[in-house]
Amino acid sequence: VEGSVEVSDADVWVEMDVTDLVSGWVQGLYGNEGLWLLAAGVEQYWSLRSREFEGGSKAPVLVVRYTE
Repeated sequence: VEGSVEVSDADVWVEMDVTDLVSGWVQGLYGNEGLWLLAAGVEQYWSLRSREFEGGSKAPVLVVRYTE
């Protein structure tokens, strides 16, 4: 588990810091197998939008901040 976040409302942005995971990919410590998002203890149905979502501003965004 690289991180977790509690989602308490629908139709909201969710942010998660995966810096250590991506750093390991860049350093070659382990292969980039992507991210797996898992819901636990959920009694409601949640859906996540993919990059193919055509809803304009609600499509997911990956923000990468780095330093040299």
